[in-house]
Amino acid sequence: MSENWIVVAFQAWFGWKVLPALIVFAILLVLIALFSLPSIIRRARCKHERFHETGACDAICSHCGKNLGFIGAVRAERAKESP
Repeated sequence: MSENWIVVAFQAWFGWKVLPALIVFAILLVLIALFSLPSIIRRARCKHERFHETGACDAICSHCGKNLGFIGAVRAERAKESP
């Protein structure tokens, strides 16, 4: 017997139990990435020119929906940019 029976048993368990689960997980991960990619690209290209305020004092971009942070900080940053 050239191989240890424990090694053979582990390889069989890994091949039948773990490998299919890893393949399904990888497929789901790729699908989630493909569905979220357009949203990520849209947020990266957005200039965040218009925003609205939430009840939690957050500034949310009206175009892409990105949370810009505390409304006071966003207003102060915009005041510095415009003369």
